[in-house]
Amino acid sequence: MNLPAFDALPWEGERRLRFGPVAIDFCDGPDLFERESVDDCFVLGKSPSMLRSILAELRREPRRIVDIGVYKGGSVVLLNEIFRPDALLALELNPQDKPPLQHYLAARGGGRVTWARGIDQGNRRAVHMACDHVFGAASLDLVIDDASHWYPQTRASFTALFPRLAPGGLYVIEDWGWAHWPGDHWQKEHGGAYFADKLPVSNLIVDLMLLAAALPAVFPRVAFDGVSIYVERGAGEIARDFRIPDLVHNRGQAIPRFAASVPRPPAAIAASRPAQD
Repeated sequence: MNLPAFDALPWEGERRLRFGPVAIDFCDGPDLFERESVDDCFVLGKSPSMLRSILAELRREPRRIVDIGVYKGGSVVLLNEIFRPDALLALELNPQDKPPLQHYLAARGGGRVTWARGIDQGNRRAVHMACDHVFGAASLDLVIDDASHWYPQTRASFTALFPRLAPGGLYVIEDWGWAHWPGDHWQKEHGGAYFADKLPVSNLIVDLMLLAAALPAVFPRVAFDGVSIYVERGAGEIARDFRIPDLVHNRGQAIPRFAASVPRPPAAIAASRPAQD
């Protein structure tokens, strides 16, 4: 296994990596939202400690990678430069072009990177079609979900893609704890309009805890820190698009759930959203 060491990466200071003519800036807070990527410097919505944790959790060299949530392109550049995978699929809901990323892919993508725009991570059929196009029947080694951060959508892409991982592969879900972060924005304003009526992703930690108990051959290790969830793929068999409620057990009782902060939208609006399970 040939994995890069965090401290051996080409750091310029504490929050910038440079790979030849291209830099990647680790950004958060207002800097993340106000800055835009340019041809020679890409904005990445992660902290260096998040990258350190991912490298520590990997059990195999990632040759086939899915990156869910492109945003300003920094994650695509990071994964391509660090791992030089055989194939990298980047899924993004926003259909708009990002010229700096297009220029990067033409110059340094090496034909390895496929940027699939306009794909909702909650649409499992579309996710599978994109994976089939890029990987065929080959297994995945690494999936990183930094997309909607909404529980149903995150669960849908997890149940679609986790079974496609090879044994020892790693599934990472970032920013799971937004409903529990301190501060008025999260605890009084409920995360603002984007999050207020959404079910917390912490529900997925409950699901994963029970899946690890019920199917240890498939889910041999579930770990998390205050930012990310890490799920290792075991050698056991599991169907694509499996339904979590069919597999977990709680002695006949309902599975505990974290609730949304405000009432759910009217049924007519909810019915227009993609089905999950």
